[in-house]
Amino acid sequence: MRSLRILPVIGAAALALAACTGGSAPADSTASPEATRPAEPTVLNVYAAASLTETFGELEDIFEEANPGVDVRFNFAGSQDLVTQLGEGADVDVLATANESTMKKAADAAQVDAQTIFVTNTLTIITTPGNPAGVTGLDSSLAGVKLVVCAPEVPCGKLTKTLTEKLGVTLNPVSEEQAV
Repeated sequence: MRSLRILPVIGAAALALAACTGGSAPADSTASPEATRPAEPTVLNVYAAASLTETFGELEDIFEEANPGVDVRFNFAGSQDLVTQLGEGADVDVLATANESTMKKAADAAQVDAQTIFVTNTLTIITTPGNPAGVTGLDSSLAGVKLVVCAPEVPCGKLTKTLTEKLGVTLNPVSEEQAV
């Protein structure tokens, strides 16, 4: 069983990797050319919720610059899909899901070790540029608009369902998506 962790911030991952990768040994002037070639980069496979794409993408260069020799490789998808891939044997070093219940499924299946909440999501309504339909929120302004939401089985959809039920709002989406 592989040990997977949720890291509180990408900076903590940098510290952990710096400790794991160690420094490079001084060059030996008598060593063969093969021995003086740069080492293969350490690959850090990060499976992260689709809602983290932009943020993690921005942090990648910062992390790699702070950790020479580390190549961060991302797989962004819906949280439930990431946990499924993990269960099917995906090579994962860090798993970052969009909600606690999906992470709990991975933990219950002994697919992850320690878990840390390091960020939270906020539901957001996105409109066509200029908001020509005049959408003002989760209210009657959504009547008659083509609405796309997250499916109820994914974190953003589950939260949307909870919120709309609490507000007494009924949505009529034209599509329910599996990822943000």
